[in-house]
Amino acid sequence: NKRPPLTEAYFVTKLPRPYQEQFLESGCQAPVIMAYLLVAEAKLPMDDDAERYASTAMSVVESLPDIVRPVLEDSRSWPFREAVARYERTAQAAIEAQQTFPALLGGARGAVSLEFVVVHCREPLDWVAQDLLPISPVGSILSLYEKCGEQPQFSQEVHAHFAAVSVVPCRDPEGGPRGDECLGYLAHLVGRYNDLATFTVFMQADPDQHLHFSYLHNVLKMISRSTYAVPFLSLNGGRHVRTLTPCLDAVHQAIFGEPMREPVGPYCCAQFIVQDTAIRARPLEFYRKMLRLVDGSMPNDLCAPGRV
Repeated sequence: NKRPPLTEAYFVTKLPRPYQEQFLESGCQAPVIMAYLLVAEAKLPMDDDAERYASTAMSVVESLPDIVRPVLEDSRSWPFREAVARYERTAQAAIEAQQTFPALLGGARGAVSLEFVVVHCREPLDWVAQDLLPISPVGSILSLYEKCGEQPQFSQEVHAHFAAVSVVPCRDPEGGPRGDECLGYLAHLVGRYNDLATFTVFMQADPDQHLHFSYLHNVLKMISRSTYAVPFLSLNGGRHVRTLTPCLDAVHQAIFGEPMREPVGPYCCAQFIVQDTAIRARPLEFYRKMLRLVDGSMPNDLCAPGRV
């Protein structure tokens, strides 16, 4: 139950050819073979070159002397047979996913849909064209929840790429709490509860401060290839220190109707992708209750004395 050594495997596969040949010529074929098989397995749901990595591994196996090959196949130190079996199972699972996920996840649409929800307040938005557009599937939806009264303009290229681009006013209430991204996220969930995309990516307007676009790209490639069916995935890497405060407990009780039982340490900074069925696992009123905590409806601030 430990993380697979993907970083190490990628390192081996990206070594210059002369260095890889030194491995092979010095009798260290096993780590090279296993590295290529592991990377191939990881790439199957998202990249077309997975088979190339697997073929490289098997070509090294074929080049082994007859006296060495049985040692590799029966070795406990290098589980070659298990690696080949896992690759084949993953390849078959990817094929089955591509055949079934569009109808299974797409619902009445019969196709998987994707929407990006961005909560904005004066941040530069050049990253939409520079970083998001190149990795997002054509025909996705871009919805900007504008908290500071601006009317951001996007290029013709952005409008052509996305099926719809909208700017939704979403100001903090006068004299009320500062809702940050929570107000925009919850406004979207409440307003679109019955018309959600299959997957919604919730993002702040400075996303690169908390996530790696390369990681998001992998997720989006899997969605494009119909191999993705994760109900909820955090897109950020940083974690909060596990804690339990009176403020957290008050909010928890207001939402769930019971006190917190243990400290929590969630991922920082609220950027994630969630499936529509996971959202609708809770009733609309659940999200309306959460929205009232940040839209000025409540007379008191749960985390400070006095009126909001």
